[in-house]
Amino acid sequence: MEVGAGSQPKSFTVSGSNLTSSLTITPPAGFEIRTGNSPFACCAIVLEPVGGTVPSTTIDVRFAPTTTQAAQASIPVATAGLPEQAVTVSGTGRVATYPVTLSTTAVSGLTPTSATTGGSVVSDGGSAITARGVVWSKTANPVLGITKTEDGAGTEAFTSTISNLLPGTTYFVRAYATNAAGTAYGEELSFTTVTVPLAPEPTVAGTLTASQVTTTSLQLTLAGDNATKRLVVARLGSAVDAEPVDAVTYAADAAFGAGKQLGKGNYVVYNGTGTNVTVTNLRPNTPYYFTVFAFNDNGTPYAENYLTTTPGTLTQTTPAVPVALLLEENFEYTSASLLTANYWSAHSGAGSKPVAVTASGLSYPNYSTGTGKAAALTASGEDVNRSFEPVYGRTPVYASFLVNVSNVSAAGDYFFHLGPKVIGTTFRSRVFVRKTATGKLQFGISGSGAATYAPGEYELNTTHLVVVKYSFDETGSVSQLFLNPTTTLAEPATASASSTETGTTPAAPNDNIGSVALRQGSASPALVVDGIRVGTSYRAVKTGVACTDPELTVPTLATVQTSATECGAPVAFVATATGVPAAPITYSIVKDGVATPITSPYFFPVGTTTVTASVTNPCGTDTKTFVVTVEDKQAPIVQTQNLTVALNAGSATITADQVNNGSSDACGIASMVLSQTAFSCENIGANTVTLTVTDTHGNIASHTATVTVTGTVPTPAIAIIPASKVYTGGVASTLYLGYGPQSATLAASGGDSYSWSPAAGLSNAASANPVFTAQTAGTFTYTVTVTSASGCTATKSITLRVVDARCGNKNDMVSVCHNGKALCLSDNAVAVHLAHGDQLGDCTTASLTATSTSSAQLAEAAELATTLEPVFEAYPNPFTERTVIRFRAGSTGPAQLQLYNPLGQLVKTYYNATAQRGQVYEFTVEGTNLTSGLYISKLLLDGKVQTLRILLNK
Repeated sequence: MEVGAGSQPKSFTVSGSNLTSSLTITPPAGFEIRTGNSPFACCAIVLEPVGGTVPSTTIDVRFAPTTTQAAQASIPVATAGLPEQAVTVSGTGRVATYPVTLSTTAVSGLTPTSATTGGSVVSDGGSAITARGVVWSKTANPVLGITKTEDGAGTEAFTSTISNLLPGTTYFVRAYATNAAGTAYGEELSFTTVTVPLAPEPTVAGTLTASQVTTTSLQLTLAGDNATKRLVVARLGSAVDAEPVDAVTYAADAAFGAGKQLGKGNYVVYNGTGTNVTVTNLRPNTPYYFTVFAFNDNGTPYAENYLTTTPGTLTQTTPAVPVALLLEENFEYTSASLLTANYWSAHSGAGSKPVAVTASGLSYPNYSTGTGKAAALTASGEDVNRSFEPVYGRTPVYASFLVNVSNVSAAGDYFFHLGPKVIGTTFRSRVFVRKTATGKLQFGISGSGAATYAPGEYELNTTHLVVVKYSFDETGSVSQLFLNPTTTLAEPATASASSTETGTTPAAPNDNIGSVALRQGSASPALVVDGIRVGTSYRAVKTGVACTDPELTVPTLATVQTSATECGAPVAFVATATGVPAAPITYSIVKDGVATPITSPYFFPVGTTTVTASVTNPCGTDTKTFVVTVEDKQAPIVQTQNLTVALNAGSATITADQVNNGSSDACGIASMVLSQTAFSCENIGANTVTLTVTDTHGNIASHTATVTVTGTVPTPAIAIIPASKVYTGGVASTLYLGYGPQSATLAASGGDSYSWSPAAGLSNAASANPVFTAQTAGTFTYTVTVTSASGCTATKSITLRVVDARCGNKNDMVSVCHNGKALCLSDNAVAVHLAHGDQLGDCTTASLTATSTSSAQLAEAAELATTLEPVFEAYPNPFTERTVIRFRAGSTGPAQLQLYNPLGQLVKTYYNATAQRGQVYEFTVEGTNLTSGLYISKLLLDGKVQTLRILLNK
């Protein structure tokens, strides 16, 4: 139950008979009782018997805690002459919990994309704040969501930085904080981000040139403009037809098709200050169009100003892919085994009349087919395909095979075709066969529609060589058929049959040729197929050989730098090679005198390493070298820790090793230097030092740490304590020869040791309380040097005045100034005169009244000399913001001043040391971070404990 509230009531009944006195029900502390509808109270309920009887009476009880602790007690029910009865009650008090009260900090630091605000917690609502920050949006009343900051927990004021804003835009913001009661918000503020002015527009457009052009990439060089930055846009197949818009930042990606798209098909491949970019993800034998837009942005987002008038343009066609044999299938598998068990996949009618391997194969002059097996298509049923590396537009695909047809209908059907890597239902370059009226064969070709048949007729049960060529791009395709060609190396000038289609080229992701298929359709012929080859040239499929000499192009790599955690760097490298068939490139370095193979990326040590690249195919080998240079320009990682050191004899020293907290460098640390190693009393408190670390390659980094120097600079105080309390009419710092105290104790405080100067006239110049004895008239100034336990010193001076008030022939009388006239009186007559306002002395200006000569210091000394009663007070009290607690010791001894909150918890210890007799100590209590309520200040002084109640009202 929350402190200050009452729980739901419980009840019990009491009754009695044959009673001789009343029944008394008394609630324990923290519990209240009542009968009927009367208010709950902490007072006892007395039930008077009537005729000795108290009827059954319901007693309601509730828990009303006053402190945050568990309570276990009993409610006694008592009457005279009978045993006491009791009802057990219990409960636990807890602090009340309310929503957080907080305010939103005024918005400052506005930039085009950021602002600074925060919040201040007025009240934590009685429970810990677990989350806080600010929320914002373009609409009013923002709440917790994506646009928020997370600024820790607790009640301290916090600062929040809002980022990723849009320039010139109005936002609404408010602080939030979450405690056990939920999330609360501060007041809503609005602000408008700074508008970003456009940078000056360039006046000279740039130019583009291409180099290092490969089948899939090229390097663009940007030159000629007078701008700080360039935006390069690329398009496949036709000129760039879109322009960038001012004040818009476009994300670029050198991989074509991955960057920001302008309009349709225009991709940003570069955005920056450089002068070249390597564009990747291109396709072989394909025209690409590039446009460069010069622009300035003052290095500021949203300030982009693009020059769109006559920008530089370039058209570049990538080279065709090298000749390659993509697939060769001679069906060298176990006789009668299924093709689906040997690298082929069924894409239609799986399991129905599956295609199997025959016991014998086909042969054709100058066309080798391996070991002599084939595949048989027997009737309508399963269709199968085998995939290979896909080929994209503008690279023709050739396929050759041997076929022997034993039976076919006059209507005919297609039995062979190409398709994309994932074949689906996309069929291209379909090869048909049908029976003629003369009982012979005709072969036909189509892209994806009706077949175009070759005019020639061919014999059944005879092996024929068929070569198919499929050429395609974004606009259409041409399928060609060559039947029993006699040429071996050169492609025939005229095809046996051809089929042209427009706009039927498959779209991505099926915009490639990557599979070959055998089909058993509804009118499928009975036939045997053997010796299938797929390649990128007529020669490759006719001969089964696609080989050219390899030639390497090795990279020229820029110098790279190490990371902060490694003495070296991973470097990616790639050489390229021409030649057919393509062969893997191997790389090696000499390591410890031995050639060691490596792969990219490789972790190279600091320095220059020579890499040897080599490629070998059936036609030969090419070997070249290139160098990789790694520099260590990474600064060490400096980590520091804060220290606390105590002054000893006024000084303290530290070392760099003490401040270092695991600083590291992958290549090793050469030295660590600390900006300050010696500290004195002037450095008490927090001091910022810098640890500078130098690694073995001369790189330097620094980090700061806080060195807290502990010690005490004494605060000297001097009290003058006359040797007697004889009234002289003057101040404690003035002694009169011939009357009153003839000596005074100079009571110094505020340190551990004391030294007085000059020593003359004092009983002990090394004592805290030397005695000054008046000998002659005059003014005497003494300075005490006070030293603390940590060796720090401070000084305090005091001036004493000695007046010769003696008179008479033997100086045994006392001079008193009475109404401007000097009287020479006996000792016992002086007090009466002083009581009437007369002064000691001979009425000269050297004898002044206490009110005319006493300074604040002397007046305080006089007060301390006459009254040293302890003081313990606070002003103002009650207070709203701050109050000052003041105490004065009546004697030198231990003192402790502490403040406790309303829950009895220690808030702070303000003083815990020796208090000097007569010295006043003052401490300020700040109420900013305290909750309203009654606080108790406890003072241990002069061997006694005193308490003082202080009320904070906010």
